[in-house]
Amino acid sequence: MAKSVAEYQNAYLEITEILKKNPNVISIFVFGSMVSGDLWEGSNIDLFVIYKDDFDKIRDIYSEVLDIPIHIKFLSKDSFKKYLKSAGKRDLIKNYLMSSKLIYSIDSEINELNQQVLYMIDEDKGRWNLVYLGSFYKEVGICKKYLSKGNRNTAHELLIRALNNFSMLYLSINGYTVTKDSLSMACNLNDDLNIRVQNLLYKEATENSMKSLLNYMEDYIEYNITKAAKEMIDFIKNEHKALSAFEIDNNSYFENFKIKTEEILKVLNKNNILIKEKREFRDAKGILLSMENVYKYKE
Repeated sequence: MAKSVAEYQNAYLEITEILKKNPNVISIFVFGSMVSGDLWEGSNIDLFVIYKDDFDKIRDIYSEVLDIPIHIKFLSKDSFKKYLKSAGKRDLIKNYLMSSKLIYSIDSEINELNQQVLYMIDEDKGRWNLVYLGSFYKEVGICKKYLSKGNRNTAHELLIRALNNFSMLYLSINGYTVTKDSLSMACNLNDDLNIRVQNLLYKEATENSMKSLLNYMEDYIEYNITKAAKEMIDFIKNEHKALSAFEIDNNSYFENFKIKTEEILKVLNKNNILIKEKREFRDAKGILLSMENVYKYKE
């Protein structure tokens, strides 16, 4: 029997009240379906708990409260701070916090660190949009290739990947938080997208249903391309010269983001936002190796 929203709320209140009574619990974040509102029968109540001393590494606990599945991540305050300073762990914490809500805290330092992380996430938002955008176009291109060859299974798999990137981009450019439930959230917000996704996922996937979704996503992004690619457009505009994908990728502003830059540049050129030119590419001895694509802002 499906659990009701009220049952989830009761279990949520029960477990959070238990945790708040523990003096070693200094902060509680809730994330996942309880934040996105995308509850279903198998949903967990997901909590991230900052503890005073124990748990040098993240300790996952799975349980039930009032017959509702509970998933709690425990981490000590010191480790939380260390994770934020570690390049290898920082993204892990950011991923938790970007889709979470701080519901309880008795520690001002944790409050401040949370605000810093949220600021960092907001500061990176434009570059993450480029990650989603470039991956979307790359996957769509390969999807179309397999679709044209009649390999519907592979095309379907690539379309799902493109759909996930589209969903994250859709939420981001419309002012919503990107979460692991981005596809469900995007469908809840957009009826036109939801109809096409339902036809793809819950009926037999036909070439027509796949093309319908592809065309819709491409048209939507093309209409919103200046918003989706704003970070790259502004960067090239402010450089006042033609740049290659390599030069953009290796600029310190973009180098830590896995952006399919050439894919985005081609689309911006197609939409008359950038001008495409050719530039000689020579080795250290001056021997011409190729003519490289470079792009500049169209004034």
